Amino acid sequence: MNSKVHSETYRITWQDTDAKGLLSISALTRVLQESAWRHAGLLGFGFEYLAGHNAIWVMFKLHIQITDWPRWDENITIRTWPGKLKGIVASREFVVEDQSGKRLGAASSDWLVIGREDRKPRKTGLLEQFMPHTHEDVIPPVQALTPSREIKTMFLDTHRVGYSEIDLHQHANTSRYFEWVIDALPDSLIRKNIINHFSMHFVSECSMGDEIELVGNLTGTVLQVHGLRNNDKKVVFETAFTMQAL
Repeated sequence: MNSKVHSETYRITWQDTDAKGLLSISALTRVLQESAWRHAGLLGFGFEYLAGHNAIWVMFKLHIQITDWPRWDENITIRTWPGKLKGIVASREFVVEDQSGKRLGAASSDWLVIGREDRKPRKTGLLEQFMPHTHEDVIPPVQALTPSREIKTMFLDTHRVGYSEIDLHQHANTSRYFEWVIDALPDSLIRKNIINHFSMHFVSECSMGDEIELVGNLTGTVLQVHGLRNNDKKVVFETAFTMQAL
């Protein structure tokens, strides 16, 4: 069924939750990715189609806003649809609902098609069949929290990318970046607060063995964390997020 809006229902497992019993942001990211993958496949421009052109989809921006985090053993429904093409960028929107249909949050994402081997962005000709399936936004896109490039940094942590974090595209999966950030935060901060707005910009791919230095700063009510690869000091991701007390 080639519906412009795709819906999937998920039951939140024990492994999907954090120490508070809430759906973790990394698990939510995995669910969003899976919904996007399946819908793209149903529309004819998913993994298999791009593999035939020696290309892959990669997410490079994700903005999430959640007003009410679901809990373990609850069902959630993800509704997703492709937005408009903007140059070589393909957007995709998401809505998260509980089992009664109440809206819990939303997400906006930007994707690129890159070559499987050269990792360079492909031109829009490959995405021409994408156009008839785009859908006008039924909600306003989630606004980005823009990380500052000029922040006073404090060291948070260093993470070495391991084999278990590498996916079929031979790079660290998107959801892992969120885990690195959460794990780098002070325990007292993450246990007493919940994230309600999160923006992530994936600047560069991370490979097995890369050492990522996480540095952060608090500007007003916005926490910012950057990931720097130790061997070349290049930024691999930038994120900004806000939290609220439990």
